[in-house]
Amino acid sequence: MVDFSLTTTDNGRKVDSRSTIDILDYSEHLDKYGIEGSKITSLKFKVKASRDANVYLSSSPSMDSAMPFYDVNFGAHANTKTLLIRRKDNLLTTPFKKSWNSVIDRHCLNSSEFRDFWVSWDRGIVKHGRGTVIGDDLIGEWIDPNPFPVRSIGVLNSYDSEGDWIIHATGLVVEFKFSATDNGQQMTSGSTPDILDHAVHLDKYGVEGSKITSFTFQVKASRDANIYLSSSTTMDSTVPFYDVNFGAHTNTKTQLIRRNDNLLTPIFSTSWNTVIDRHILKSWEFRDFWVSWDGGVVKHGRGTVIGDDLIGEWTDPNPFEVKSIGVLNSYNSNGDWIIQSTGNCALKVQNAINIYVSKQKFSKTLF
Repeated sequence: MVDFSLTTTDNGRKVDSRSTIDILDYSEHLDKYGIEGSKITSLKFKVKASRDANVYLSSSPSMDSAMPFYDVNFGAHANTKTLLIRRKDNLLTTPFKKSWNSVIDRHCLNSSEFRDFWVSWDRGIVKHGRGTVIGDDLIGEWIDPNPFPVRSIGVLNSYDSEGDWIIHATGLVVEFKFSATDNGQQMTSGSTPDILDHAVHLDKYGVEGSKITSFTFQVKASRDANIYLSSSTTMDSTVPFYDVNFGAHTNTKTQLIRRNDNLLTPIFSTSWNTVIDRHILKSWEFRDFWVSWDGGVVKHGRGTVIGDDLIGEWTDPNPFEVKSIGVLNSYNSNGDWIIQSTGNCALKVQNAINIYVSKQKFSKTLF
C-alpha cells in the first residue's frame, strides 16, 4: 500500500456542491496519483481538518461537474454531521441530500490530529464510516435508486476550510529517481569501515528489507553500482552485510562481498565475468537488474523478472536476515537510479518535482 499526503483548500471561496457550478474543478483529482475510481469500490484515507472534508465520486472520468456525482462531506454543518449529496448536473437543480448526526466525538473531524475514515460505493450503495477497515464503524449509508458507475474521485476541503489528507492506495508501483555517489572518495566495502553511512538508505522510500526477499531496479552508470543488504535495521556497518557490485573491476565483472563487521578483517568475496554486453552497465542508458536473497541464496541478474537472465549466485553457509537495503556508486563513480516500491511511504505531493503518472505507476524525482 502507498500513502499520498496532500493539502486541500478552496482558498476562501466558500464553494460547495449545492451552490458552485464547477465544484469538481476545485478538488484534488486522485487519478493523477494512480487512483482510478473505475477500478475500485472503496477508498480509505486520513484527514486532519476542522470541518467540511469532501470526497467526490464522479461518473465522469475527467471529474466533469456537469455529470452525476456523489459528495460525501465529513464534518458538515460546523462539524456536527456527515452529509451525502447526489448531484445530477451543473444546473444546481435541487440535488438529493441526506445527513447523519455525528453524535460521538470519533465520528467528527479534528484539526489537531489525523483521523481514519472510509467510503464505499459498491452497486450504488454509498456507505461511509470511521477507521481503517471498510465496513466497520459505519456512520451512514444510502442506496441510490438510479446508481451510476464511479469513474473518478476527488477530495476537497470546502466552504472556506483547509485540511491535510493521507490517501491510501493499493496495487500501485512507485518509482523513486535519484543519484548516488561517494563524492570522489574511492570508497569500497573492503577499505571503508563506515561504508553503509554513505549509501542511500531505501527504507525512507518504503523499501523495507525485512519484508521482501528480492527487488528490481534500474541504474545508469559507467561502473561500481552497489546494492547493500544489511542485517541491521539502521544500515550499521559494524554488523554483517552483503555487497552486490554491478560493474566492478572497471565494468568487467559483478562482485559479491560478505562482510562481518567494520574491522576490515579478511572478507568473503567472489565475482562473475560479465562476458556479454547486456550484463554490463551503461553510462548513457538505464538498464534493469534484480537482486534476491531468499534463504541465504544471494542471486543477481538482468531484466525486470526475478530469476531470469541470471548473472551469478552464491549460497551463504551462515546466512543472516536482511533487514535494510542501501545503494551507492562507489570508488569515485556516480550513477542515476530508479527504485521501484510497493511499500508504505508518505509522499509530500505538494512539494513533488517532476511527478508523472502512467497507468499503474507513480513516479517522483528526488534531489
